[in-house]
Amino acid sequence: MNTRTAHSRWLALFVLLFGLSELGAGNTAAAEVLEAVVRADGVSDRHVSMNTRVQVSSRAHPRVTLQLAPRGGQWPVAPRVLQVQGAGMQWFTLRTPEGDSVRSRLINRHPLASFGHGDVAFHLDTLPAHGQPLLLEVDAREAIPSAIEVHLVDPATYQRADAGWLAFTSAMLAVMLAMALMALVFAVYLRDSTFVWYSGYLIAYVWILGLQTGYLAAPLQLQFGAEGSPPSGRWATIAAVVLAALFLDRFANLARYAPRLRWVLMGLALGVLVAGCLGLMPIPELRAVGRMLINPLLILGGPMLLLVALWSGLAGSRYGWIFALGWAPLLTVTVLSSLQVFGLFAGWSWSTEAALGAGAFEALVLSVGLAHRSSDLRRDRDRVQRLADVDSLTGLLNRRAWSQRVEKLSELAPGVPLSVVFIDVDRFKALNDELGHEAGDAVLVQMADLLRRELRDHDVLARHGGEELVVALPGCSEAAAGDTAERLRGCVERHFSALGEGGFPRALTISLGVAERRAGEPLMQLIRRADAAMYAAKAAGRNRVCVASQQATPA
Repeated sequence: MNTRTAHSRWLALFVLLFGLSELGAGNTAAAEVLEAVVRADGVSDRHVSMNTRVQVSSRAHPRVTLQLAPRGGQWPVAPRVLQVQGAGMQWFTLRTPEGDSVRSRLINRHPLASFGHGDVAFHLDTLPAHGQPLLLEVDAREAIPSAIEVHLVDPATYQRADAGWLAFTSAMLAVMLAMALMALVFAVYLRDSTFVWYSGYLIAYVWILGLQTGYLAAPLQLQFGAEGSPPSGRWATIAAVVLAALFLDRFANLARYAPRLRWVLMGLALGVLVAGCLGLMPIPELRAVGRMLINPLLILGGPMLLLVALWSGLAGSRYGWIFALGWAPLLTVTVLSSLQVFGLFAGWSWSTEAALGAGAFEALVLSVGLAHRSSDLRRDRDRVQRLADVDSLTGLLNRRAWSQRVEKLSELAPGVPLSVVFIDVDRFKALNDELGHEAGDAVLVQMADLLRRELRDHDVLARHGGEELVVALPGCSEAAAGDTAERLRGCVERHFSALGEGGFPRALTISLGVAERRAGEPLMQLIRRADAAMYAAKAAGRNRVCVASQQATPA
């Protein structure tokens, strides 16, 4: 796949997820446009339109009352659904025309306000008389004040939009959880903590989104305390930042590509963890310090992660770029959503759905990056294993790797005959003394190539040490192995027989010893018997084969 094709596919995936996120947003096209008079103690009334996000509550005035009325002055025919989007953790109390008071919020749903998912929605069987307002109280004393919009929708329209939102949200959360589960499987299989940090981060972020969207309360029916924001949300946020930092450290190899920023990032993660722990201390002064520090650290965490990823990418880490690609949309959505508190981007009503889409996009991008990384790790490990198993001069297995391979063959095929041929180059020391070690090395390289071509694919050839070679012949009796050894001896003799052939001004020969493994015989004992037969061949005049159970025979 070329770079342009890869980039176009990532772009297509990004557009698809965010297109789905817009489809998953609440459908308010058929909604009645509501106007509101916002009333709070100590301030003048203000008139706002509730069809876009409006910041009605604040830290200074966390409790406000909205006097809602249709823009045209005439209430539509009941029944209707009063839908509050962007509710956050704020409480909403509806004063119904019948005089009842219904108090509900996203994760603590009143039975009369449990109509849908992802928002606070009140089902109204009756509406106020002409000219009378509908009263909705907003209470943000124990929550972060968030911008809201309020719509009056007919139930059928609301249910269709709610079904789409529920399907979209379920799909996005399922993608993230599936990627987390896959990462845990890889963590066990590869024994790599990088996958553990990634999986933990995804699970923490899924919990955060589950709280922000109310998905944990409906449809999952989890129960939460009625006071303040759930502590699990704060701890999930702390865990997400810390685990994301640990993941980026391993994933992008910050120790190599961004060593200084690595310490800054680790310090930030440690600070987030310490501040979170201080917030749980029984000493009020320590709790106050922790709560004072935690929010600035969490706000700083997102941009710092992106900065470090980009820096490592510029330094040469392609995984730094992959992290930045996955993290940037999520960070952008988070920043834009935060700016709505200040009245910016008021028309953007699907920020929650965008966060879900960005989270799923990030999970897919980083999972693909992890797959590439695991492939690279396996390739590197295979390369290291090959260097450990293979003789660098001849390309043959070394003694240790050969022994392991032969023992494994014996385990896989018990009872099958196995013979060993021990090979030694005749008068090799004299060759080295006369022509130098480079000529000797060239002889061994040619000898290895020659023998490799003559042997079967499943025969196991290795350099045993110096000028000694050894080959295991699975399925061969001693007699068959002797025939094979004789063929090898003749091939080598013919190859080096003519003066100067192969670049060497002397004929070269080999001596070979053959032995068949006895029942229960250790491999080392088998090798010693083949080695002894080889020395018997040398003693009998070289350039010949000696079978362990027989006398040496001339060539």
